[in-house]
Amino acid sequence: MTSKHFPSKPDHIPELDGLRGLAILAVLFYHFFWFPSDPTHWPKFFSLLWKLGQIGWVGVNLFFVLSGFLITRILLAQKGSHSFFKDFYWRRALRILPLYFLTLLFIGFYYPSSGPFVLFSLFFLSNAVELWGVYSPYQPLWSLAVEEQFYLFWPWMVSKLSTRHLKMLCWGALCLEPVARYFYFMNHPPNYWLLLINFDGFAIGALLAAELKTDRSAKSRWPTYFQYLGLTVLLCFCLFKLGLFTRTRVVGEMFLPTVIYLMSASLLSFCIHFKGSKWLSIFSKGTLPSWGKLSYAAYLCHYPINGWIEQVLSHHYTLKEYNYLWSVSLLRTILCFGTTYGLSWGLHRFVELPFLRLKDRLPKCDFIGRAARTHD
Repeated sequence: MTSKHFPSKPDHIPELDGLRGLAILAVLFYHFFWFPSDPTHWPKFFSLLWKLGQIGWVGVNLFFVLSGFLITRILLAQKGSHSFFKDFYWRRALRILPLYFLTLLFIGFYYPSSGPFVLFSLFFLSNAVELWGVYSPYQPLWSLAVEEQFYLFWPWMVSKLSTRHLKMLCWGALCLEPVARYFYFMNHPPNYWLLLINFDGFAIGALLAAELKTDRSAKSRWPTYFQYLGLTVLLCFCLFKLGLFTRTRVVGEMFLPTVIYLMSASLLSFCIHFKGSKWLSIFSKGTLPSWGKLSYAAYLCHYPINGWIEQVLSHHYTLKEYNYLWSVSLLRTILCFGTTYGLSWGLHRFVELPFLRLKDRLPKCDFIGRAARTHD
C-alpha cells in the first residue's frame, strides 16, 4: 500500500500577506480616523474620506475568512498524522500566546480594575464579558477570542469528516448562520462579538480551502471567485430595499455579514487564482505585505495609541480645534499609524519571531516523515 503525502506546511502564498495588510489597515483607519473624528465642518474630500473609514470594521471579517482558509488548509495537509492535534496546537500556541499574554499583562497594569476582564481573557472569553456584566477596557481582544474558540473544535471536525462532508458542513453554516442571527437579533441586544454570529466567515474560508484540496490546483478552480461574487450581487439585488446595509434592521443583521464574507472570499479566491501575477504585486510586495506580516502585533497593540497621541496633541491645540479641524484629525491619524508600525515592528522582531523559530525545533512528526516518501 502506497503512502500518502502529508506536507508539514502548505506553500506560502505571498498575496495573502497583502490581504492581511489590507485588513489591518482598514481596522486601524476605522479606529484612528473615523471613530474619534467629527467631520461636521470639514471640506468635502475629507468628509468623503471619513465616510470611507466607516466601513473599516469589515477588516475583522476579512481576518475571519483568511483564518478559516489558512487553518483549514494546514489541517487538510496534515490530516492523517499521528501528531495531528499536538502539532497544530503547538504551532498555534507559539504563534498566538506570547504576544497575547504580554498584552494581558499590559492591560492588567495599565487599566484600573481590569482584573475580571483579564481573567476572562485568559480563557479566551473576552467576547462574552458583557454577558456577565464585566467591563471591557480592551475591546479588540473580542476577535481573538472568537478565533481561539474556532480553533478549539475545528481541528476535530476536519479530522473526522471527509473533504466532501466538510464542504457540506461549510455550506450548511453559510445557509443557517443568517437564521441564527435572526433569532439572536429578535431575542437579545445587539452583540457582534460571538462566534455564533461570525462562524460563517470561518466556514466560507474553510470551504475555499476544501475546494482547493479537492482539485489540488488553485487555477483549476478559476470560477470560484465568480461564484462568490455572483452570490454577493444576487443578495444585494434582492435585499437592498429591505435594509441590507444597516444592521439596525433584521434583514441587515441577517445577511450583511454574509455579503461581507462572500466578498472577502471572492477577493481571497481571486488572489489565489492569480498569485504571482505582476498586476497583483501590490498584495505581494511593498506596503500591504509589510503591514500584513505585522498585523497580529498591530492589532494587539494599537488600541491605546490613539489616547496617547491625543494627550500629546492636547498640549498644542484647543479642544475645539482638536475636535473639528480636519488637519488635526489627519495629523493624529498619521502619528497613530507611525507609532503603531514602530511598536508592532519591535513586538514582531523581539517577541513573535523568537517564539516562531521554535516551530522548527519540534521533534519530527509523522506527517513530516511521510513527506519524504512517494505519494500516490
